[in-house]
Amino acid sequence: PKYHDLIVPVYMRIAMHAEEVLTTNYRDTTFTAVLQTEEEEAAEAAEQELLDGYDVSNFNEDDDFEDYQLDEMIGGIDVENENMVIAARTGIGKTWMLLIIAAAAVRQGRNVLFYSGEMTADKVGYRYDTIMGNIDNRTITRGLRDTDVELKYKHYFDDLPNKGWGNFFVITPNDITGAPTVDALESLVETMTPKIDFLCIDQYSRLEDTSHAKAAHEKVANISKAIKNLQVKHRIPVISVAQMNRTKNEDGSQDSSQIGLSDRIGQDATAILMLSRDGDMGEVIKVNITKSRDGGDNRILTYNVNFNTGTFNYIQENDSDDYNELDRQNAEINNKYAVNPGFGNAGVF
Repeated sequence: PKYHDLIVPVYMRIAMHAEEVLTTNYRDTTFTAVLQTEEEEAAEAAEQELLDGYDVSNFNEDDDFEDYQLDEMIGGIDVENENMVIAARTGIGKTWMLLIIAAAAVRQGRNVLFYSGEMTADKVGYRYDTIMGNIDNRTITRGLRDTDVELKYKHYFDDLPNKGWGNFFVITPNDITGAPTVDALESLVETMTPKIDFLCIDQYSRLEDTSHAKAAHEKVANISKAIKNLQVKHRIPVISVAQMNRTKNEDGSQDSSQIGLSDRIGQDATAILMLSRDGDMGEVIKVNITKSRDGGDNRILTYNVNFNTGTFNYIQENDSDDYNELDRQNAEINNKYAVNPGFGNAGVF
């Protein structure tokens, strides 16, 4: 089947919805279409008047989630040999992290295919728009009335053709004929136009095993093997999400054995990022690099996050932190002359 016929770029799908929202009245929590020409013209005139006096100079800043620290720790994302896994318990922010990486790839002109095994394409799209344009996520997902957010969202859409970004495609199990398997995703990678050169999978547990293994750990192991084979065959980065189990090491440390259901995931991965929340500091996420083929193992980076606005900012904990400006400059020189620098200092984020 021509799976690509079922795919619509999320920003196009959401843009059509946004256009509808911007030409509606808000009555309680429901939308009532404005059909009268006079009212439409009046609304457009009022909107333009607001835009004329509205400062949009800070919209869509490109440095909100560039992450030189993580980029340098793991050596960037290898564009031909990366099979990264993001692992965390439920509710920590695995999907957000995956989307942040996907958004960075789109900004660099890559065509990203995002498999969402649980969330709808629209929900993924709203999160993507939040990250790309710092659009208030709570407002756009709940349909709340906020003129500033509406205008910012409209400006974001209007400016998309000028960005030169790659494409962002979302597929859910409902878009796949038959079972959602790695084979089905590979068929998309092989047939979609434009060519897919970056694959995100959310998540292992939302794919089915074509070998029909009975034991859960065997199913996940088979899926992990299939994902690795896909990556090796097509030589594109694959970034996947996996669930962590509830076990802990005695010293409180994290390692690949804590990835739920199968050790095979950790064996197949080129890099593993384990996420945890800092309960004492609110919206703070720690990223533990428990495995990295290109260095940086057992390093922990700390970030202040605001998922509602799509911001993800590194916290330098003390002056002795290994990362500093000199390190960044040295890494730039090294990556410049590397044979396969991956994303390098263009920023993983």
